[in-house]
Amino acid sequence: MQENIKTRNSSIDLLKLYFSLVVVLLHIGQIQMPDLFPLGYLVVEGFFMITGYFMMNAVSQSQNNDIGKDTLRFIKHKFSSFFLPLLFSAVIAFVTLIVTDKYSMQDLVFRSMYLFSEIIPLQITGLMSFAPTGVAWYLSSMMISLLILYPIAKKSGSRFTRIICPLLIMFIYGALCMKYKHLDTIVDPFYGLPIYTGLLRGIAGICTGCIIFECVRATEHHQASLFGKICFAGVEIISFVIITLYICFFPKNETNFFILPVFFVLIYSLFGRKSLLSENISFRFSKHLGTASLLIYLNHNYWNYFIGKVMTGQSLGVKFGAYFLMIACSCMIVQASTLLTRIVWRKTKPFLKKHFVNKSSD
Repeated sequence: MQENIKTRNSSIDLLKLYFSLVVVLLHIGQIQMPDLFPLGYLVVEGFFMITGYFMMNAVSQSQNNDIGKDTLRFIKHKFSSFFLPLLFSAVIAFVTLIVTDKYSMQDLVFRSMYLFSEIIPLQITGLMSFAPTGVAWYLSSMMISLLILYPIAKKSGSRFTRIICPLLIMFIYGALCMKYKHLDTIVDPFYGLPIYTGLLRGIAGICTGCIIFECVRATEHHQASLFGKICFAGVEIISFVIITLYICFFPKNETNFFILPVFFVLIYSLFGRKSLLSENISFRFSKHLGTASLLIYLNHNYWNYFIGKVMTGQSLGVKFGAYFLMIACSCMIVQASTLLTRIVWRKTKPFLKKHFVNKSSD
């Protein structure tokens, strides 16, 4: 247990939880308080960067030289980490929307058939006809980006982080800046091409995370002095404050792209564990914070829609209270359902394997 505590980066789990809460406040603010975290969508770039770091970590540790099998193994592991929470979240969201919009039987049948694009998830490919959670596009973009980038990273080695990633980052973010002047774009066809801008954001963000991994690995043997650790702690605090103030008070414009280096510096410092803060932040329930960030992310936006439709005559305080209570309840239901399903699967797997798998095929 002690080894897990030391190796797991609790500061990253805390940052992911913060990002999730910002997205929650962004969405409730869009309907109830437009001035509440108006640029909160930018934290999604931070999510992508963290994912890119973990992707490169997986590439560096893999001993499998078969790129196809190794990519499939990585994608399968990544998908299994969120499939059940996404499945149960989508079901709760679907039921909530049925109550909110009072679907006819025909709508109910057709929308239930379209749920597959939310659960797989495939929205960012264009199969986005019905998205009950309203936020799973991020998982779709992440998975497709990983499917594209992982085999390239595996094949190209250091050329990927030193040449391919910088070029992709510059051209993708540059093109998005020229066309949209901001990063608040998801399902816009890029210059008329059959490519959603949300996928491009995923590729650029994950590539940035890959470079962060390379920087951390290049400097991991350089131990900071006490003064250096204090300086890094100051950098982390200042970066966090800058990001928070920026997403609260700055307008949606080209400066969106210049806040990305601040994300880079903060995430590099936290992964590198070179400050007094990130070096010493470690606790037993760190993994649960990572789980909580996923559950909160998946189980908030449909309640925002519900409140906007049903609780129109209530005060702002009542709406906010109901909002967070509904999120907490749905997160607990999803987590309980996920744990129960995994327990049942572990119990039934030996039976299924015994009776339905041909032993001669082993």
